[in-house]
Amino acid sequence: PRPIAAGLDWKGRGPDVTLRQLTANFEKRGGTIFRLAGASLMEQGGRCIGIEAADAQGTHQLRAKAVILADGGFQGNAQMVREYMAIDAARVMPRGAGTGVGDGLRMAKTLGAQTSELKYFYGHMLSRDSFKNDKVWPYPQLDELGTVGIVVNDAGERFVDEGQGGVFVANTIARLANPLSTWAILDHAIWEGPGKAARIPANPNLEKAGGTIVRAATLQELAAKTGIAAERLELTVGAYNDALATARLGALSPARSCWP
Repeated sequence: PRPIAAGLDWKGRGPDVTLRQLTANFEKRGGTIFRLAGASLMEQGGRCIGIEAADAQGTHQLRAKAVILADGGFQGNAQMVREYMAIDAARVMPRGAGTGVGDGLRMAKTLGAQTSELKYFYGHMLSRDSFKNDKVWPYPQLDELGTVGIVVNDAGERFVDEGQGGVFVANTIARLANPLSTWAILDHAIWEGPGKAARIPANPNLEKAGGTIVRAATLQELAAKTGIAAERLELTVGAYNDALATARLGALSPARSCWP
C-alpha cells in the first residue's frame, strides 16, 4: 500500500512492482526487451510491417503483423507540449514521467497516422512550491481547495469555472501567460473539510512537506500578503458568496457550472 504522505512514492509500490513483474514474466516466456533503443516503423506497400530498433549491439529489423505504440505520451518534450497544447513547459510542473518524449507519436505521424485531440492533459493543481521543493509534488494535489473555493489571478478576478473540476482548472491555468499568477482562495471550513478529503490531502500534508499556505483574518490582509489586487478580490469574493447564497452561481462570469 502507498503511504499517506506528500511527494514521490512509486519505488517498490504498485506501478513499479507491476512493471517489474510483467517484465520478468515476459522474459521468462521467451520475450525480448530492447532497452534504451531508438526505433522507427518499417513500411512496405503503404502498411506498417514492423520496427527497426537500434541499441548498443547494432540495428535490428523486427517484422510484425501489428505494432503497438505505448511510449507514455509527450509531456517530456517541451516543443511538442508547446505545439500541440499551447503550453510553455517551463512554466508548469509536470506530474508525469519525463521519459515520455513523443517517440510513438512521431513514428506514427511519419507513416501518415491521424491523431485525435492532443491539447488536453490529465493533471492536477499543485503548489507553486513544487518548482523548488520536490516534497510537494506530485502529491498533495490542491484540486479540493480550488474547486470548492475559488481560483483567482493576481488581479483578484476569477477566470475559470471551478465547478468543472481540478483537471479542467489545471488545464486552464497551464495555458495562461503566467500560470504562477493564480491563487486558490478558501476559508477555514474548506481547509478543515474538503481540504482533508483526498487520499493524500493538502491538509495537513502540504504544510508538513514545507508547502506554503497564506492565512489572513481579512481579505485586505490576504491581498497584502499575496500581492492580489485588494479591491477587486473583495468584489470577486463578495459576488461569489452572494451567488452561492442565492443559488445563482450560473450568473457569475465566468459561470460556476456546479457546486461540488
